[in-house]
Amino acid sequence: MGLYPILVIAGKRIDDLLADARSGFARLTAEQAYAAMQDGAVLVDVRPGDERRQHGGAIPGARHFPLSAALWRLDEVSRDTRIVLICCRGWSSSFAAAGLPVAPAGPSDAPG
Repeated sequence: MGLYPILVIAGKRIDDLLADARSGFARLTAEQAYAAMQDGAVLVDVRPGDERRQHGGAIPGARHFPLSAALWRLDEVSRDTRIVLICCRGWSSSFAAAGLPVAPAGPSDAPG
């Protein structure tokens, strides 16, 4: 029987933290994220390099800013540009999107 640790921060479980993080932006499907990119959004893959290699490599057309550096690297993207963050399961991208300053188009995230 495998046991998974339950992350608890300030009395909140990870599910509660994710719900709080996701309350401030739109969640997209992978198909919607691709369509947004075709319409001019910047797709940012926040997976670390080893996870990208493990799960199919780079996403064509996406910029790669690992979660550990994503928020400060996003200064390279115009504030008028829609940003869609993506990762493997949607956890990292959700927390990164929640940390972004509000832009006119607003951030989005998509589990990959």
